[in-house]
Amino acid sequence: MWGRREDRPFAAAVLPTGKGGEVLPPWQGRVSGVLQDDAGDLHVTGGRPPRTHPGGDAAEWAAADESDPYVTGWVVMGDEDPCNLALSASGRLHAYEYGGETPQPGPRLAAGQTEEDLVVAGREIGLVVAGRLAPDATAPGTDGVGASAWSYANGEWAQISVVDAPDGWTDSYTRWEPVLAGHREGRPLVLSHAGTPLPAPRVDLDPAHPHVCVAHVDGEPYGSEEPGWGGRLVLVVQAVDGVRVAAAPERLDDGPGA
Repeated sequence: MWGRREDRPFAAAVLPTGKGGEVLPPWQGRVSGVLQDDAGDLHVTGGRPPRTHPGGDAAEWAAADESDPYVTGWVVMGDEDPCNLALSASGRLHAYEYGGETPQPGPRLAAGQTEEDLVVAGREIGLVVAGRLAPDATAPGTDGVGASAWSYANGEWAQISVVDAPDGWTDSYTRWEPVLAGHREGRPLVLSHAGTPLPAPRVDLDPAHPHVCVAHVDGEPYGSEEPGWGGRLVLVVQAVDGVRVAAAPERLDDGPGA
């Protein structure tokens, strides 16, 4: 979990025992991503220009084009190999594996969008990112671009063919096959890493804040895009009558929460 405490960026690991470590990054500005390594240590990424705390090699965030510096960065990990995503000042995304690749240019943010409009998740190899993104264009930013999702792995970008694209993305869940969440026509929408729909509760969302968060995913790490996948998702949604915790396909809490 991460956010702000006393107007400073903050991140913490919450374990089933109730214990966990805390990190207070030394910069001002938002946290854009948190990675927990195999030893359980937290690596928090954020700030402008992007950096990682603790430690982190500053050269990992050096822009390939010095005239277009990185302004925000994320670090994710689906298995043992971290992957970086960086947003340049012109609004273009670049992705690369830690320590072993040249940053590869990908899609651009649509005009008027910021890094806070993106959701990012790790996959077994590489990452996925979703938001109002357009294929590379001559001019930075593109008007009229709807919600889209993209994957990066092994040095290559690819747009995900999304079935019933959402009106907006609100969250992502790092997994070997990550899960994306958003909303469509006022209802929760959850999609697999391949863009196919996953079970979601039929809840009317708050139209002012139609937020859907993926809290946990159970089930096989592969095959989530196939019909009949036996996985189960625990969601937290901002419904019209308050915050709800729900499980798909079975609902956990049918009433408003705190």
